[in-house]
Order: sequence, then C-alpha cells, then structure tokens
Amino acid sequence: MSSASQQPEKSAAHPAGRQSSGQSSVLAHRVHLAAMSLLTLALASYLMREFAGILQQLLVAAFIGYLIVPIHRWFVRRRIASWLSYLLLVSVFLAASYGLGQMIYHSFYDLTKNIPRYQHNLSEMTRRAADWIPGVDRDLLQQIIVGQTATVESSVTMIRSALGTFFNFVSQMAVVLVYLVFLLAEHSGFRRRMDAAFGGERGGRIMAVVDKINASIAQYIAVKTLMSLLTGGLTVVILLLLDVDFAVLWGIIAFLLNFIPYLGSLIATLLPALLALVDSDSPWRGLATLVALAIVQNGIGYIVEPRVAGNRLNLSPLIILLALAFGGAIWGIIGMILAVPITVAIKAVLENLEDTRPLGTMMSNM
Repeated sequence: MSSASQQPEKSAAHPAGRQSSGQSSVLAHRVHLAAMSLLTLALASYLMREFAGILQQLLVAAFIGYLIVPIHRWFVRRRIASWLSYLLLVSVFLAASYGLGQMIYHSFYDLTKNIPRYQHNLSEMTRRAADWIPGVDRDLLQQIIVGQTATVESSVTMIRSALGTFFNFVSQMAVVLVYLVFLLAEHSGFRRRMDAAFGGERGGRIMAVVDKINASIAQYIAVKTLMSLLTGGLTVVILLLLDVDFAVLWGIIAFLLNFIPYLGSLIATLLPALLALVDSDSPWRGLATLVALAIVQNGIGYIVEPRVAGNRLNLSPLIILLALAFGGAIWGIIGMILAVPITVAIKAVLENLEDTRPLGTMMSNM
C-alpha cells in the first residue's frame, strides 16, 4: 500500500522536475548568449582600434557597394553589360570623390583666410549692441568680444580637426577603390559558392537570411543617402538665397553630417548660422539662416525620412547615442558617420537569427 501510494507522487513530481530543468537550461543558454555578446563587443572594440586603417576603408567600401549594387541591377535589367555598368558606377564614384575633395579643400582654405574679417565684424556688432544698452561697462564689453572671438576660433578649430580627419581618409580612397572592386567581384559569385559549400537546400535557406539582412542594410543606406542629398541640396539653396559665404561647402558638410543622427543636424545648422551672423552688419541674417536650416533639418529628419523609410529599421534612441559615442571614441568623425549603418547591420543580423532575435528586438524603438 505504501509503495502504491508513493508511485503517483513520483509521477506527479516528474513533470515539474522536467519543467524546472527546462527553465534552467533556457536561462543558462541566455546567460551564455549574453556573455558571448559582451566578449564579442570587447573583441570588436579591440580590433576596430588596432586595425582602424584597414577596417575603416573596408567598411566604407562596403557602404559604397550597397549603393552601387541596386543601381547595377537596374542597369543590367536594361540590357547594359554587367562589367560595363560596374565600370561606369566606379568611375562616377571616383570623379565625384575627387571633385568633392577639391571643392572642400579650397572652400575651407578660403574660410580660414576670412577669419580676421569675421572677428572684426563680430567685435563691431558687439560694440554697437552695447551702445544701444545704456550703462554697459566697457571692460565687460571687451570680455564679451574676446569671448565671442574665442568662440569663432574654437568653432573653426573644430571644423579643421574634423575635416582634417576626413581629408586624411579621402587621400586613401585608392585603397577603398581596391576593396570596392574585390567586394563587387565577390558579390557576383557568392551565391554559387554558398550552394557548393552547403548544398542547394541548406544554402538556399542561408541565402534567404543573408538576402533579408542585405535588404535591410541596403534600404537604410539608400534612404539615408537620398535624404542626405536632399538636406545638402536644400542647405546650398537656402544659403545662396541668404547670401551666406561658402554655401556649397556647408551643403557638403550637411550631407556628411546627416549620417550622424541628432548631433549632425545640430552642427550643420549652427555653424552656417554663426558664419552668417559674423559676416553681416545685422543679426537678422544669422537668425534667418538658423530658422531656415532648422526647418529643413527637422522637416526632413522627422517628417520626410520616416515616411520614406517606414518603421522597419527603427532603432532605440539610446542605442543610437551609444553607437555614436562608441564610434566617435574609436574612429572620430568617420566612426560617427559609420556608427549607425553598422548598428543597423548588427540589428538586422540579430533579428534574422533565432537565438539572437530577442537582442534585436531590444534594440528597436517600440
């Protein structure tokens, strides 16, 4: 009787034990996954810092490749030979890079030569403003002038530092071109090698995941590039209408900084407005520049771009800020420009792998 009564108790306890064991296994798997993610992040940080010269150029080549491949497919569908379309696109890329580099260099050189004039204008503007306010101490006025002059100098120093990094990178575009050519060559035969390595059925499943990841990355890069071109173009038009110096330079800078969320649009708005302020006899042109550029930046960033891109690539604002801080700390302005595309790529990979899908979901802005 005692033996018979103990048997049901064992049977009842057995499912509970199995459930507890299963929960422990899932928890251990998640802890293991989190630990591996942290180790991977630490290893990636080390490699990115140690091999910055190689990885920067490789990632920029991949970035450009994501822009070229869809256009190449469009050319091929219109019966243009594949090799010819690649040759045309790479040639256009080289010509555009050289032209933009020369334009930025000469514009910035002229900007630095005009700094004394801008400082003089700012001093005169501050003096006239003090004359309108009775009882202003002249010593206080001098401090204000010196402080504002230091602000102009620090702003130009910041631009020089950022563009210096950019110029150093542009000078190595030949290496980027080599990487780009080999990436495009690898892309054309990747599917065949995948089928040969894993077989038709398994290779097809892997390629389906790879295609989803590539589609997400390509969509982000294409939309962001289009919105950056629109932002840069409208910036040039507005500055030309307001007769602000170096309108094309500020348009190019706005195009590049548009790849840096939040901080990029702020810098691309404030710096031209500051220049417009110190280059005129009245503060109204600086104010008009500030308002017009703020409308463009916010209108494109918060109205046009979400309608074009949709919500499939949404990222948490905290993740974006951390990515910008991480990229800027390791690679400077180049790292900040590449930070969000790399984060989008990581999120796309995580979301398309079953074990890491929760991590990808945690990165979303839901």
